[in-house]
Amino acid sequence: MRHQGLYRFRRDGNFKNRMETNEYGIDYYVKSGFDKKYPAGTSARADIEKKVIKDYVEFGQDVCKRELKQQWRSDDFNYPTPNYGIFKNRMETNEYGIDYYVKSGFDKKYPAGTSARADIEKKVIKDYVEFGQDVCKRELKQQWRSDDLNYPTPNCDKLRQMRIKPIA
Repeated sequence: MRHQGLYRFRRDGNFKNRMETNEYGIDYYVKSGFDKKYPAGTSARADIEKKVIKDYVEFGQDVCKRELKQQWRSDDFNYPTPNYGIFKNRMETNEYGIDYYVKSGFDKKYPAGTSARADIEKKVIKDYVEFGQDVCKRELKQQWRSDDLNYPTPNCDKLRQMRIKPIA
C-alpha cells in the first residue's frame, strides 16, 4: 500500500509533513527532506503522486467494499443496488423517492405507514445524504481547483433539489 516507505496516509512516526496531490487533493504524509529529494513540478514527484492516487483509490475501494458488505448484512433490506443476493424487490422512500432493495416478505414484516418502516426509510435517507455530501465535497473541491464555475456537480445538484444542504 505504501511506495517504498516514502509516504503514509496518516501522520505517524517520521511521516509528519503533510502533502497534497495536485490532482484530486489527496492528503499524504512524508518524512522531512521529501521536498528536496522530490521537488514539486518534477517528474519524480509526479510519479510519486500517481502512486499515492493509485494507492488511495485501491484503499478506498477496499474500505467501500467492506462498508457495503456491512450494510448489506441487514436481514431485511439492501441498497443501493438490486439483485445482490436475495434483495431483488425495488422500493422507494416516501420522502425524496430514494431507491432501495428488499427481499420478499418485506412488506409483511414492515408494512407501509408503520414506525418500523419509517425507521428503515430514515436510515436509507440518512446514508444516501451522507454519501451524497461526501461526493459533493469532492465535486466542489474539484470545481474550485478547475477554476470553472460550470464544472459539473451532479451530487450537489441532487442534494439541492432535495432541499438538503450539500455540505455537512
